[in-house]
Amino acid sequence: RPSGETDIHSLRAIARVSHVDSRYYADSNFSRSRCDDLYALWIEKSCRDYADMVLVAELSGKPVGYITCDANDDHVGQIGLFAVDASAQGRGIGRRLIQESLVWFHAQGCDRVDVVTQGCNVRAQQVYQKADFVTSRVQLWFHKWMRNK
Repeated sequence: RPSGETDIHSLRAIARVSHVDSRYYADSNFSRSRCDDLYALWIEKSCRDYADMVLVAELSGKPVGYITCDANDDHVGQIGLFAVDASAQGRGIGRRLIQESLVWFHAQGCDRVDVVTQGCNVRAQQVYQKADFVTSRVQLWFHKWMRNK
């Protein structure tokens, strides 16, 4: 179902612990708490119109997962954030969220859907591959923090 204002607190809690395989957590110049805050704010803003759609999975009336969706003018969909609470993993919820996002993208006229994940995020890669996504490119990104000496 689409997210609502009352979901934000629960989704923020899920986001704070779900994206530890991202490049931000791998960068020692960002504290873990700053990364946690980043993802909590990202899902909150996504629910408040930063994303075109945020779909929420729930169990027993409680949000346990989300996927953010954007459709651009070139008929390409983009999955941004995607997470399932640890307590609800292994029940097919992630697969269902992806399926529902594809229904939404199709309704928006998207011809293709893209998603970016980290090479070390094997679980995400497996979930996407099981949903018939294929790797289209692999990139390495480097950055260097310049320090005044």
